[in-house]
Amino acid sequence: MGQRNGKQNQKFSIIIPTLWKSNLTYSLIDYLNASDFVDEIILIQNVATAAGKALTLNFKKVKLIQPKNNLYVNASWNLGVAEAKNEFIGLLNDDILINKPDQLLKEISRQLETVNLIGVDPRSYEPFVSEFSITPGSAIGNYWGCAIFIKKSHYVYIPEDMKIHFGDDWLCIHVGAPYKFIYPIILEKSKSSDVEDYCSIIREDRISYNRHIEFIEVGASFDCSLRTLTHKPT
Repeated sequence: MGQRNGKQNQKFSIIIPTLWKSNLTYSLIDYLNASDFVDEIILIQNVATAAGKALTLNFKKVKLIQPKNNLYVNASWNLGVAEAKNEFIGLLNDDILINKPDQLLKEISRQLETVNLIGVDPRSYEPFVSEFSITPGSAIGNYWGCAIFIKKSHYVYIPEDMKIHFGDDWLCIHVGAPYKFIYPIILEKSKSSDVEDYCSIIREDRISYNRHIEFIEVGASFDCSLRTLTHKPT
């Protein structure tokens, strides 16, 4: 998919992994569901709850995926992109709020014609921001990965032994220099630390990331093709 009458379909598949710990998740989905630039919202519900099922009744664009076990972030991204039917992809945290997504997605879709990878500039969370702008960045910095935009054809598979962290770094290494957009975003204080053994996951993710990077640096190849994952959606 992605082509209609010779023109690229500029609608987005939005991928949101969630544990339903944020107060902003429902409102985020509400705004995205109303956007003309969003074709589907792939909600990967990494916790057993009826909340996601209820959303599919209220919001026609929501596609619910309920894994048997918590996939965490990076494997959820892999799965969501594999399931996405559009070329334009948005990887969003569930603890942010973009209350006027149409302007942002319109500009992002235009930028993705020439830029491979776009994330959030930390200045987006400052209260005086009002308009969209985009700049190249040599480093992604804090919060860059809260909202990442990429074409499906550019996405690379993230090693799933990295559960939560370094997926955005991995994309930067394989896709190209990251760009940063500035646009008003509300960010809720992260509740990721509520996840069991969060600190140990960070340590393990860092070890896995460094091992994969060393593997590449010695000249070995890594299969970065998008792998098809299976699941049983509810």
